[in-house]
Amino acid sequence: MAPNVSKLRLLDLPYLPLMEVLYHMSPFELFSIKCKYLNKIIKSFGSRISAQYKLSVEFTSIRRISFESENKSYPCRWLAKASELAHFQEILKMHEKILETWGPMKTKAVFDLGIDKECSSMMFEWAQKYKDSIEEVVLRDKTNSDEPTILLKFVDFFKNCDAMHIDAGDGFQCDHIKLNNRFLKIENGKWITVENLWNFQCEMIMVSSPLSLQNKEITQFLKEWKTRAKINSKLVCLSFVKGSLDINKILMSLDHFVMEVPNYATPVRGILMDGNDEKRVYIVEKIFDGKLIICMMFN
Repeated sequence: MAPNVSKLRLLDLPYLPLMEVLYHMSPFELFSIKCKYLNKIIKSFGSRISAQYKLSVEFTSIRRISFESENKSYPCRWLAKASELAHFQEILKMHEKILETWGPMKTKAVFDLGIDKECSSMMFEWAQKYKDSIEEVVLRDKTNSDEPTILLKFVDFFKNCDAMHIDAGDGFQCDHIKLNNRFLKIENGKWITVENLWNFQCEMIMVSSPLSLQNKEITQFLKEWKTRAKINSKLVCLSFVKGSLDINKILMSLDHFVMEVPNYATPVRGILMDGNDEKRVYIVEKIFDGKLIICMMFN
């Protein structure tokens, strides 16, 4: 029988190698350490951790907190073994512990608002408390409720957040709220109106299909976007499905030329408005032979 091999403990390492080992451990591995001496060392480089990672807090059925960097994600997840409220309380406790250890961190918050009102109230209180660190927010509510006041409340609260992603049901309406996000993504564009696009003074706007906008409305928006100085959006992308818009009708009243772009990689049909290049408008259609994509560029 082979002799027992003694284990090398972290505490047996000299200080500098110990620092190097600790720094290269995942964040949640560091949280599992119970030694007071090691925790004191870990806290000494907390600012390096907070600068390296973005914190992702998901108030969804996944119930997850993650440390995210450019190349990796380290998740900590709770399984559904208790009430919704108990799971939310666990997430809040873990979030508090993270901030105590690393200090303030840039945060992405994901909210599923199709849950009970008590949890929604908790989420909103948490958002109010940590609004200064939340730079990206995802809002989901596909319930198609007749009273989507909770989602509207969150949209209004985060109207100045750096990036906002809205995934709402078909019946959602957001008529009078002016959004000032740098980046705005609408997952389901069926509720989007031309008036919404006027009010969304965001640097970049992406609206996914299906679109409820008609040919006449699209033409109106294209014309006014090119001429109205108060429309500050630098990039607007509207995606649509085949047959939902008549490109020829849209083109009739606009000067344009056709340009073939063989290596354009977009997988969808869409209208791309580029305010960084003298407000040019591109209508992009994928040809289904897999070879070419036609761009129609407006001057």
